[in-house]
Amino acid sequence: MSDQSVPLIAAKHPIKTQLEAGKTYFWCRCGRSAAQPFCDGSHRGTDIKPLKFTAQTTQSAALCQCKSSGNAPFCDGSHRILGDLKMGDFAPLRAMALRSLAITAKWDRWACPALRFPVGMIFKY
Repeated sequence: MSDQSVPLIAAKHPIKTQLEAGKTYFWCRCGRSAAQPFCDGSHRGTDIKPLKFTAQTTQSAALCQCKSSGNAPFCDGSHRILGDLKMGDFAPLRAMALRSLAITAKWDRWACPALRFPVGMIFKY
C-alpha cells in the first residue's frame, strides 16, 4: 500500500455541517483538502477519490474528519480510538484500528453517571 492510497487525519473530531435535501456533496476521503470536510481537488496525484453523496433530508450532520469512519461520510466515533495519532498522520481504517488494539466495544448509555449524560462507546481491553 503506497502513501498515496492512505488518507490523512484532517482532524480528531467531527465537524457539524448543515446539509440540504437533494443537494449533492463530495466528501473528502484523502484528508488533504483545505475545505474540510469537503473535497477541493487536493486528492489529485493520489489513489483516493472523494465520496459523492446526496442528502436525503435538510438536517445538521456530524461529518467525519478523521477519515476512519465505518459510516463515511458521517462520524461513527472512530476518532476516539486514534490514540496518539495527530492531524496529518495516516488514518487507520476502523476495522484495522480495532483489530490492532485488540479491543471490543459496547454501547453503554450511562457510562459515566457522575457526568449525568450518555457518553457512547466504552472500550474493553
